[in-house]
Amino acid sequence: PETLERTKDEEYYSKRGCTKAQLLYIKLFKLTKEYIKHHLRTTDGNKMSVNKAVIIVYKENINIFPNWADSSLNSYYYKGENLTINI
Repeated sequence: PETLERTKDEEYYSKRGCTKAQLLYIKLFKLTKEYIKHHLRTTDGNKMSVNKAVIIVYKENINIFPNWADSSLNSYYYKGENLTINI
């Protein structure tokens, strides 16, 4: 179910010109961050990685997110594959 906070976030970013795809990335990011906050470790005791969390969150909320095409950046992101973050 949608919470008031999520609805306000979508409204905020929509007013700033974000596309539907960008709004979905924001939603995936927020859900993943929340998931990691509540699941610091995997079932085998290892530290929860962002890649693993993205996969779990995507699969648990597949009705929210589109079926992104294979070999697309979106596909790699939700599968948690080929992700590199440069800071």
